[in-house]
Amino acid sequence: MTSDLRSDSAAGRPEWTELGEVDLDAPIAPEQRVSEEEEVASGGTLAEPDTDAEPWLEPRRRLRRGWERGRVWFRPEERPRPDPRPPLRDRLVPPFYPEFFRGAGWILPLIITAIGGFMRFWNLGWPNKIIFDETYYAKDGWSMWVYGWEHTWADGAKISDPALSGSGAFGHNAPTNFTCVQTCAEYVVHPPAGKWIIGLGEKIWGLNPVGWRLMEAVLGTLAIYIIARTARRMFRSTLLGCVAGIFLAFDGLAFVMARTALLDGIQMFFILAGFSALVVDRDKVREKFAAWREERGPGLLPFDEYGPRLGLRPWRLVGGLMLGLATATKWNGIVFLAAFMVMSLLWDGGARRAAGVRYPTFVTLAVLAVFAVPAVLKFLGLAWAFVLLGFIACAVFAVVSMQLAGLLKRFAWRRLAEPLWGFLSMPVLAVGVFVASYAGWFFRTEQGGGYYRTWADGHPSSIWPTWTNPFRSLWFYVGQQYGFNSTLQSGHPYMSNPWSWFIMGRPVAFYWATPPVGQSGCTASMGSCSAEVLALGNPLLWWFATASIFYLLWRWIARRDWRAAAMLTGIAAGVGIWLWYAQRTIFSFYAVSFTPFMVLAATFAVGTLLGRADAPPTRRVWGAAVAGTLVVGVVALFAYFYPIYSGQTIPYSDWSNHMWLPSWI
Repeated sequence: MTSDLRSDSAAGRPEWTELGEVDLDAPIAPEQRVSEEEEVASGGTLAEPDTDAEPWLEPRRRLRRGWERGRVWFRPEERPRPDPRPPLRDRLVPPFYPEFFRGAGWILPLIITAIGGFMRFWNLGWPNKIIFDETYYAKDGWSMWVYGWEHTWADGAKISDPALSGSGAFGHNAPTNFTCVQTCAEYVVHPPAGKWIIGLGEKIWGLNPVGWRLMEAVLGTLAIYIIARTARRMFRSTLLGCVAGIFLAFDGLAFVMARTALLDGIQMFFILAGFSALVVDRDKVREKFAAWREERGPGLLPFDEYGPRLGLRPWRLVGGLMLGLATATKWNGIVFLAAFMVMSLLWDGGARRAAGVRYPTFVTLAVLAVFAVPAVLKFLGLAWAFVLLGFIACAVFAVVSMQLAGLLKRFAWRRLAEPLWGFLSMPVLAVGVFVASYAGWFFRTEQGGGYYRTWADGHPSSIWPTWTNPFRSLWFYVGQQYGFNSTLQSGHPYMSNPWSWFIMGRPVAFYWATPPVGQSGCTASMGSCSAEVLALGNPLLWWFATASIFYLLWRWIARRDWRAAAMLTGIAAGVGIWLWYAQRTIFSFYAVSFTPFMVLAATFAVGTLLGRADAPPTRRVWGAAVAGTLVVGVVALFAYFYPIYSGQTIPYSDWSNHMWLPSWI
């Protein structure tokens, strides 16, 4: 069993030399030149081009790169790699390293998931009260299953409702503390999918702390298994998959969010599930390209060849579904949806290029630019006239560019199908999921229905027919929600700047208590006692992952490593939107949405520390020692901070020792 990283980054270059490339290191003698095609395939100097040939078949004079994408610098005894370049199939879909034992790729992640799940479910009902923003989502979740929309409660804006305190306070169908003063509908600023899920736990277990945290713990546990399997697929190593699972299982932020009824932990699960589905889809697509290319044999493909028809891609549909649920849980999920859609299309282009297709992403990028530029202009607040002008300019530029490249032919329309299907299987599907999450709002109209449910009835339109009123009302409601989220600037003692999230600069205290002697486990020997639930990421893991971001940048820019680009995409999508709204009231626990990608970044760096399989024994021993120490350190540090992750009662002096930075208090 080897543990170093196995990359398919080199698959970006075709198996054969491109037209017009010259290998200066290995020139071919004139008498060996049988034909132009053989010269090109062998890397020799081209003969004179045929002036009567089509313009796109004319050779391009270009020097061959002196390094191969994906090649590493280290070689035993500084020797060049003796083995020939792997076949195209192994570069498109690299084989996995040998397992520890048969089925290890499934069994070991399950064991790690069981350990992480036990920690998340243990004493889940403590603190035995509503903490932080559970006061909104525990009530909204129950309302969703009773009325189909968020209902007002008698306690109004109180932070804690005694009617919800205590295990077993209400049963599955017991009466709840609803009220209908002025209006029954509660104005909310987040979509309902996450609240449906929280309410499902309450329907299963009852309206009590375990009930409203149940589904959070379930999804937080499943996330451990998903990331372990995803890391295994990305790095082709079961060992590194287990490392990723351990990192997520023992991260404090992921642990706290899996035991608190907030929306962010649910959204994190859907983002991770969507990304994982797209990684599986990537492998499936590249397997099809490998088989397709093997059928055609070596040699250059015709200019109009675009590769096999990929057909229905169920894993991409699953990715669109999961990212739609992430968006239907919190608004910033739309950024992940857009980023991962573009990422998936570029992955397809890379596979086509490796198989020998020319200009594989030209049309895709042109279509994306036509729609992306106007969207950015509108996001920046420009008038619709400028947005329309930008759309027209981009469309004209795209058409002219494709014409100059010779792509506006009959076969170019097939290239347009790829971004079209990507758009249908992800953004369009996500919109459908988003609207479906409002099913209760649409169809349950008791006591007046949900907030703004009948807005369009009082604001008739001369353009839209009457049957569209529910959709017009939803559109208006969504606009109001976005306006609130984008302009919220009320002060809060725990608000923080997004840049500080990477170093855990200002974690949020979800729960704080100073129990007197004789209560909640406080004894006279402890003196002054404290209990806290602090949404603090594992410092060693997060600081190491933050440092690994610079390594990812190097791997992406210098090595063109797709895994580094994917992880950076997830991190940028998670933090970028909050940098734009940095003036808004935001909190560090929002970082849980991109925690899986920080975990993958740290895992990538651990694989590099372990070293290559052909490295000298001394290098491997030292690499294993450093990487092992890091993994053990993450687990040990989680154990050290466990009391302030789980709200245990400890002496005040111990609590003070856990506050490493003044901003943690």
